[in-house]
Amino acid sequence: MVPQTTAILEPFAHLRAWMERIEAFGHGKITEIDGKEAVEVARKATPRTETLADSEEPNSLTPGDRVEVVHESFGRDPVAGELTTSSVQEIAVRRRDERAGEVVVHFPREHYVVRRV
Repeated sequence: MVPQTTAILEPFAHLRAWMERIEAFGHGKITEIDGKEAVEVARKATPRTETLADSEEPNSLTPGDRVEVVHESFGRDPVAGELTTSSVQEIAVRRRDERAGEVVVHFPREHYVVRRV
């Protein structure tokens, strides 16, 4: 998309291939739905997430641990559940919601606090 980056990205074949795969997804078709409909879609879905343990996990957490995740600055309502993914980039927590059923919530690692409960 930015011609100036073509030369910069030239040595990174894997990155370019990934970018091509993402571009191939396209933008899909956007359909407006209200909150109630969104919860129903989540309830009917089956969450899938890779179980991933970070070998350098700073809190010694492993998939299966019961955890809480909250934003470091404005988090007042922690999300509690079972840790499924811990990496440098993200944390994912499997939890049960009374309306939506079983969901996996993904958080960026930056600015979020994860603690064992």
